[in-house]
Amino acid sequence: MSRRLLNFMRLADGQPYTSPQAHEKRVGVWLKKSGFKEIKYQPYGTTCHPDWLVKDGNRWIEVECKTSLKSRISFNNTPPGRDTLYVFSSKRHNDTMLFYGGDVYKRHAKKTVQIFLQQVRKLEKKFTAVCLKSKRTNPYGFVPGFRLTLQQRGGMGSTDFFAPKTRELLVKKAKQRHI
Repeated sequence: MSRRLLNFMRLADGQPYTSPQAHEKRVGVWLKKSGFKEIKYQPYGTTCHPDWLVKDGNRWIEVECKTSLKSRISFNNTPPGRDTLYVFSSKRHNDTMLFYGGDVYKRHAKKTVQIFLQQVRKLEKKFTAVCLKSKRTNPYGFVPGFRLTLQQRGGMGSTDFFAPKTRELLVKKAKQRHI
């Protein structure tokens, strides 16, 4: 059981929306207020996952801050980590909630996305070779590039994390991990 993590969740859950930069800062404040002593901000750089790394007992917990003007979350090139705790703030709902990546990104979806990425990488490699074949027609070496962005689709029932039943279920699951 982790009292510190539960305290952190209680502090963060239900807070109003704020800008992405302010959101990251306030998550750090909440972590400190919750009693965490070993906290690292952006341990792998400004554009790398996670935003926060906190030591809880003998383990390190990744905490990722996400904001959205709407209700949908963007994971860019880092798919949701199974054991990463997300602190998601929505301007549309003026609300902040918490969930674990494994509760929203299931194994089957992950495998399907990995297969897709493998196929895209093969195409990328093939077309890079074609593009670089001729220095005369492509003297500056322009090639196609791919950057993963996971998008939510399927209607508001599956994409709005702040729908009351969805929000309640995800926050409850996150808290139950630490009871």
